[in-house]
Amino acid sequence: MLRPICPSFIVYIIFIVIMAMEHTIYTRDSDETLFGLLSSYKFNNTYVRVLESPSDNCISVQVTDNPRKWSYIQDRKYTNFRELRRLEIGCDRLCLKYINHNQLLMARGPLLGIKIPSKNAAVVNKLENLDVHIFETTMEFREKILKGVKNLLNLSPQKKMEIIEKCINQCLRDQED
Repeated sequence: MLRPICPSFIVYIIFIVIMAMEHTIYTRDSDETLFGLLSSYKFNNTYVRVLESPSDNCISVQVTDNPRKWSYIQDRKYTNFRELRRLEIGCDRLCLKYINHNQLLMARGPLLGIKIPSKNAAVVNKLENLDVHIFETTMEFREKILKGVKNLLNLSPQKKMEIIEKCINQCLRDQED
């Protein structure tokens, strides 16, 4: 024999259902965390590689949005260069998530914010059609380059959001002019 359901039990079940619905609505609408804001930029990646040639006394930093484009670099100068591994640089990965390489160049400049004298660095612009940014300097600044690339690849989410906001503001100012 079935017992009748207590009205307070029904009210309790309705209360639980309403709270669950409010919770799901609340969590859907309130994704304003930093990772929630960055998630709309998850398809933007920047890939970095560092090449060195002790015989030429040169170190080169290459930045692109697709590592496949590195195979299109047909310059004979890079044949005797050696690519540094991520462990030699001192970082976990050679990819910067949520930021496009053009945004990085717009916010940090052609030397990517690495603290070396601009008179000692040469920016290679002949590969703009491939969307590959390259700058070179002497081996004298090897440690500064490695430290700068390591800091660049280990940016905090707050710094990434600042770079994105800076680029959006710059684009809006350019549209107004």
